[in-house]
Amino acid sequence: MRNFIIVTGGAGFVGSNLIELLLKRTNLKIVSIDNYLSGKKKNHINNSRVRYINSHTKNISKILNKIKKKIHTVFHFGEFARIYQSFLKLNECIESNSIGTHAVFNFCVQNKIKLIYSATSASLGNSGNDKNLSPYAFTKAKNLELLENLKKWYNFKFEIIYFYNVYGPRQICKGDMATVIGIFENCFDLILHNLDFDSNFRCVQKLLKLYIVDSDGHRD
Repeated sequence: MRNFIIVTGGAGFVGSNLIELLLKRTNLKIVSIDNYLSGKKKNHINNSRVRYINSHTKNISKILNKIKKKIHTVFHFGEFARIYQSFLKLNECIESNSIGTHAVFNFCVQNKIKLIYSATSASLGNSGNDKNLSPYAFTKAKNLELLENLKKWYNFKFEIIYFYNVYGPRQICKGDMATVIGIFENCFDLILHNLDFDSNFRCVQKLLKLYIVDSDGHRD
């Protein structure tokens, strides 16, 4: 029985909101893999069905070897996710978005596990040419190319989620990895989680509900 869901980056902003939603929508056990580069222990969701593992995604095969046949889906949200910082931290970006992600892809292919992958709009502009504007955009674009080839080569099952300027609970408000809305919220001491912005910004909770199917196969 495949009764586990894996969330990489489960201690991060989007990952923690995903875990919270999965606990409401399913009865499955959840394992988070996070190296806590930007994730925080304060983002942990206190529930007996959730287990948090402090490790890099490149170690996924070793970490999950004992339950690999019991995994229903892998949500791969645990990547290096800032454009400007990818110039300053190139090694971290490549290790996460190339080495770590390729390990996740291979693990899913070898064990016939469905993958949900978090892509980026940073590589879509100028008919796709913006993929060469930063290490971050380049690595993410190459991962999408690899996924399409894995589909052809191995009939690999995956879905892509795009997050455009999302905001909400547990967003990063300070430091190098802070989000735009997080910085704004921190500077003006506001709580913006329940407000609706225009199409340039989206509430992470509402966006996740559009994608995540409940245990009966229904979406909101």
